[in-house]
Amino acid sequence: MIKAFTLLEMVINMAIMGIIVGMVYMVYVLFSSHVGGYALFSTEFNNAKAFHNQLQEEVLTCDRIVPTPNDGFSMVFYDESEVVYHRKGAWLYREKNRMKDSLAIVGLNFKFLMQENSGDKLVESISITSSLQGRSVPFYVAKQYFSNYSIDTE
Repeated sequence: MIKAFTLLEMVINMAIMGIIVGMVYMVYVLFSSHVGGYALFSTEFNNAKAFHNQLQEEVLTCDRIVPTPNDGFSMVFYDESEVVYHRKGAWLYREKNRMKDSLAIVGLNFKFLMQENSGDKLVESISITSSLQGRSVPFYVAKQYFSNYSIDTE
């Protein structure tokens, strides 16, 4: 007597293998789409966080923040160098020397302080609203000025 598989056993085996392979393929497709979405979100989030960290560092180390006429602001440092932020459409651009960076924004608001003697405006705080994956994300930074600026708080 020869031991062998019957045709029916082979068909059942092929059907079971087809179901297993189909399930593995569906898991792979689902996993790869989630990984791609997470990678996109992670990249977008990291870029926005890096922009915010750079903004915070510059606010802490600058001498003063002054508004610019093109719906932006300029950070002037103690050595009179400056970093300029300006808005064009739905983007906030950062320019320093030859470097340029950008962040997609929804809103940009300032809170101002007035200097008593000169009447110049100083930016006290900056509120930026950006959008990450369709969700509104606020960024906020504030500048505390030293006593060398005579500020009218009224």
